[in-house]
Amino acid sequence: MSFVRKSKFRHVFGELAKREFMYEGIKGTGTTLDTNMIKVNNKYISYIWEGSGGGAICVFPSTQVGRHPTSMPLIRGHTRPVTDMDFCPHDPDTIATTCEDCTVRVWKIPESGMPADGIEEPVAAFTGHGRKSTEVIWNPCASGILASAGADATIKVWDLNSKERVFSIDNQHGDAIQSFQWNQAGNMIGTQCRDKKIRLFDVRSNQKVLEIQSHAGVKTARFLFNNKRNWLMSTGFGQGSNRQVLIWDERNTTKPIVSNVIDQASGIMMPFFDEATQILFIGSKGEANIRYYELTEDPPHFFYITTFPEGTPTRGLTALPKQYVHSEHCEIMKFFRITAKDSIEPISFVVPRRSEMFQADIYPPVVDTTTPSMTGEEWIKGENKPPRYYVFTADGKGEHCNADELPASAAASPSPVCSPIHSGSPLASSSSTPSIPEGHVPKAQLDAANAKIAELEKQLAEIKTKAEGGNGSAKIEQLEAALKEKDEHIADTKAKIEELQKDIATKDEAIAELKKQMEEKKAEM
Repeated sequence: MSFVRKSKFRHVFGELAKREFMYEGIKGTGTTLDTNMIKVNNKYISYIWEGSGGGAICVFPSTQVGRHPTSMPLIRGHTRPVTDMDFCPHDPDTIATTCEDCTVRVWKIPESGMPADGIEEPVAAFTGHGRKSTEVIWNPCASGILASAGADATIKVWDLNSKERVFSIDNQHGDAIQSFQWNQAGNMIGTQCRDKKIRLFDVRSNQKVLEIQSHAGVKTARFLFNNKRNWLMSTGFGQGSNRQVLIWDERNTTKPIVSNVIDQASGIMMPFFDEATQILFIGSKGEANIRYYELTEDPPHFFYITTFPEGTPTRGLTALPKQYVHSEHCEIMKFFRITAKDSIEPISFVVPRRSEMFQADIYPPVVDTTTPSMTGEEWIKGENKPPRYYVFTADGKGEHCNADELPASAAASPSPVCSPIHSGSPLASSSSTPSIPEGHVPKAQLDAANAKIAELEKQLAEIKTKAEGGNGSAKIEQLEAALKEKDEHIADTKAKIEELQKDIATKDEAIAELKKQMEEKKAEM
């Protein structure tokens, strides 16, 4: 008998935009880069511009569909080719770039849009890398804080407000850093290094919290956090040309909980993870395919959904921030792909639903990337604050709130941990916020089972009174067996509920202890 796994995301499908909604005449760089080459926010699309000499990027409104002119206003100022860029999540008009000239620059786009003659003067320029800078990412929680990785095997953290370097992770990597990412709480950075190791750092103390042996191959690998489950994820290469996905649980990293070979190919994988749906999307340079997988708490944890095969081979790929997807169309993810045919193709991933009503079950609250939860100065001083949240609503407008203001229906949604997880942490063996485990039996179901037991006991008493001969005895035995089965089910259910209550109490104590520590630190300051 075949078994079909139950999942609300089993039928998610990709949808390529019609040609009139694509962007054509795109002059993207022909240089082979390990980074994604394209970024997008709710206002603009940016990509690394084709050209010789100094590096430049093109930034244009996302509403500017159709064929683009051969000459576009550019952001230029680097003396060597640009390697990466990132829009500030808290200000859609601010973008950071990094370059082979070892510098990181921040640019401000006027509210009226890109000037016709472009932008040549940055609002800030940071120097400090000894070799080319390869990647730049803004802190998700603290305003004006960004980090960059360099081929000099260091991570530099910069403050836009003071225009200075505030922290540096030095002498911790054995080779060039291939990728890095902030966690959702904005206090930790995970890195994937060419020395085949993943490392986790408490940024402000330059303390290495964790080190894991990663992929066996040296080709470019990418690192991701699964903040909801405290998992660490990586896509890369094993022996030969085996492309693989590895996933570890932070609380026990002796071996990966997932080690899955995707295929045999040479294209660098570009992973994107949707925390809300727990779906991992993987695009690849030189391929049109986007594969996607659902992650679950129960083994084997990693389930292939399907592959989106349409479009043109990929040169770069990026995803729209989650809160800007079209929930009225059941869109859960939207990508923008820069192709080998000088075009940008939007691709939507949709959960098919017959009803036209708002589907709240596929839109839990997500981290609000538009408003910081603290200032850069607070973050530099060591403060930790949970990120703000965005709650999808039926009218499509959404609501912005703090973690403690989430609606009751979202109370079980995990929030990112605000302190490093290690073996001595009170949260090291549990999720950061109490959540109902999959497969638990709710109280309403328990009450219904108890009512059924009472009904069976009543029937049994009546039959015992009237029982005569073998038929009555057989009926009694049948009911007694059913009653025993129900008793066992009820006992198992009660045990699960008691275990859940103990787990919640333990986590409440841990949270209270963390709050107490934060208050003590504030008092000392």
